[in-house]
Amino acid sequence: MIDSTHFDRVTHDDVVEKWNVDSAKLGDVLALAGDSSDNIPGVPGIGPKIAAMLINEYGSLSELISQAENIKQKKRRESLIENAEKVILFRQLVTLNETIPVDRMTLPPAFESVSN
Repeated sequence: MIDSTHFDRVTHDDVVEKWNVDSAKLGDVLALAGDSSDNIPGVPGIGPKIAAMLINEYGSLSELISQAENIKQKKRRESLIENAEKVILFRQLVTLNETIPVDRMTLPPAFESVSN
């Protein structure tokens, strides 16, 4: 991945260090916590740390949603249940389209040196 703010390559280890989740689960965290750069509001009352904790505990966003009634914290549980349909949409919105080959993308000059 590329951090579009600084045009730096972001590795799996960078994601784990910053977000405390496996890079494959970053989309689940962003769907829960929100992503202001993409206008994704997330679930009210759930920030990045709580989102990462929940994804690590339940394994995935879909499993978390299916087990939402088991969340001990009342406000967190209610917020997730009330926003379950929205968070599924948010997950789709934060998912990158992987069907476009990198060599067919038009990249700004700052990305010219970036390779697969």
